[in-house]
Amino acid sequence: MSKDTSGPAFPLPPLGEGNYPDWQGSGGLSVRDYFAAAALPACIQTCANDSGSAEKESYFAMRAYMCADAMLAERDK
Repeated sequence: MSKDTSGPAFPLPPLGEGNYPDWQGSGGLSVRDYFAAAALPACIQTCANDSGSAEKESYFAMRAYMCADAMLAERDK
């Protein structure tokens, strides 16, 4: 089962539309990824001492996506 990413955070219009006549449209970064990236510094600062393992990067990423999922759920209320 895939997570709801809430679509692109910074989509571009298809080729020939809007102000990007020579640029191929792109789905861009997902809203979920954007939220996780925004939450990551706080997760690192807050959770730096939570995990004693050598895999802290995975732990921080997991916590950032947990925050992103919570933000998406709150936004949908």
